[in-house]
Amino acid sequence: MAPLAAVAAAFAVIAPWPNGGLIPKRYTCDGANRTPVLRVRALRPPFAIEAVDVDAPGGRFVHWLVAGGIPGRNSAGTLGYTGPCPPPGDPPHRYVFHLYELRRKPRLRPGFTDAQLRTAIRGIVAGSGTVVGRYGR
Repeated sequence: MAPLAAVAAAFAVIAPWPNGGLIPKRYTCDGANRTPVLRVRALRPPFAIEAVDVDAPGGRFVHWLVAGGIPGRNSAGTLGYTGPCPPPGDPPHRYVFHLYELRRKPRLRPGFTDAQLRTAIRGIVAGSGTVVGRYGR
């Protein structure tokens, strides 16, 4: 069994939609494309967020990366958040939002990738939580 210090605590993530529910249009390409506010009770900085469409046609599509206040590059090639925008006619896609509480700020530069994020936070995750939303067009 791993030592307690090496085991990350799990926490609940509260989104503007119920876990597994439909993402409101204002957070998507069909609305204002607003960045959703995710809430976690007693989450302390630094933290990281990774939001991924796990049903994207070509595999994973990263919609949002941020770590320690530093924005990463999403799969659309921009920094920051880009809302759900599945192909019209597809069944609703699942969007998984992972939050990680970190023991220290990771060493990353703006525009980092999801692979770089995973490498940078390895061994410094103190806790994590996930919320899922669905969206179709």
